[in-house]
Amino acid sequence: GSDADSIMSVIRKCPSGALSYKVGDTHTREFIDDSNIKIEKNGPYRVRGNISLNIEEEFKPVAKDHYALCRCGASKNKPYCDGSHNRAGFTDERN
Repeated sequence: GSDADSIMSVIRKCPSGALSYKVGDTHTREFIDDSNIKIEKNGPYRVRGNISLNIEEEFKPVAKDHYALCRCGASKNKPYCDGSHNRAGFTDERN
């Protein structure tokens, strides 16, 4: 029910890289220019920017500029986070 700009704005904020959008013939999946890795409090590693994951091609992240890596061990989509840390009650007092 929202306008296209609002929907694209929400998609660009997707931390996992699972969402993308298409305007005309242009499919847009990558939005991040700066590179960093952040540890989310009681959650995954958030990888952003031009940081490649050294993994077999078939397991490469869909979006190469942002993805979330599991650090709780409970994800059913390893090495990527699927939100299982919430159900598993994962906590990390240091991060």
